[in-house]
Amino acid sequence: MKKIVMFSGPHHEIPPIKGAAIETWINEVSKRIIGYETHIISISHPFLPIQEFKDGIYYHRINFSKVYKRIFQKILGWDILSYQKRIINLIKKLNPDIVHIHNFANSLEIVEEIRKFNKSCKVILHMHNENNYFKKNKYPNLEAFVSCSKYLMKFYSNIIDANYKKVVYNGVDIEKFIHDAYIKKSLNLSLKKKENEINICYFGRISPEKGVDKIVELAKLFKDHKKYNFFCFGEISKSGDRKTYFDDLLNKIEQYNVCNIKFSNYITSSKINLAYDCADIVIIPSKFEEPFGMVALEALASGKIVIASKKGGMIEFLDNKNSIIIEDYENFASKAKEIILNLTKNQIYDIKQNALHTAKEFDWINIAINTERLYNELL
Repeated sequence: MKKIVMFSGPHHEIPPIKGAAIETWINEVSKRIIGYETHIISISHPFLPIQEFKDGIYYHRINFSKVYKRIFQKILGWDILSYQKRIINLIKKLNPDIVHIHNFANSLEIVEEIRKFNKSCKVILHMHNENNYFKKNKYPNLEAFVSCSKYLMKFYSNIIDANYKKVVYNGVDIEKFIHDAYIKKSLNLSLKKKENEINICYFGRISPEKGVDKIVELAKLFKDHKKYNFFCFGEISKSGDRKTYFDDLLNKIEQYNVCNIKFSNYITSSKINLAYDCADIVIIPSKFEEPFGMVALEALASGKIVIASKKGGMIEFLDNKNSIIIEDYENFASKAKEIILNLTKNQIYDIKQNALHTAKEFDWINIAINTERLYNELL
């Protein structure tokens, strides 16, 4: 059986313990590939073994000791056995037919080494977001380039040279996000949600480009509507620009005298599906062009009303049948309020049904099939 090796940058273990969209893609697709022997390389984690065979996948996790990190990486700045070099050693040992690189800009060394020791090995570069690194550092011509949306493919059209280019979307585990009435009732009890209350939720990192300030503005507009609650589920940084941004949001909340909004610092990827059941409406007020928009897809899979800004790759699967798209970003909050207050039961029903229908098209098994087709075409 032919071998596939997948890896991304040294940021998250695979499978990810906490949210990590790229690493989740690698793991979920690999679990569903049946025509190839799949190997995943990632950074190590204290809760995971260095080597493991599970769900039909061979996991290889790279561990950097505390001594190595301190002496060679921090003090000397001499990374003699870097993450890239360790990946090269593993690839030489495994001798795969295809190497599938995910969102790892600084992987040129790996590509060049593969070219030296195995000229028949096919290299795929798969990007999940924009990265200007490739404008400054020219990659060699690749066998294949993959992006997670048409929007992103357009961004890289004149940057990456490849014999074959293909869009392979991100996916969602439909069964994980669809709960029966009994489970939903239990979750509502656990979350202390009253029947007459409406929860408006944001999911994602608390960061300027995500437009979380629009949620605060919306909460302000609803502060006299007692049945509307606002929740922001996402990672809050402890330092840097994102911490400053979060502090500014808290200052605005205090200034506006808003009591109907709460922030939840983090929810692990294994529990995110339960958090969506807290929501009646999911707001996605992205300020930047979303490369894809995983939150939008997960919200559709949960059968929620999605209200989103018209940004990037999201509009390739969001439309005015399965969601509500706001084009006027400057007035996002006021437009969203108007929409929410005027939603009818029939409109809600139709949107939810269309949302579930769209989400099913993005089930991980369909993404895995498209990926395997790509492998077949290359070989």
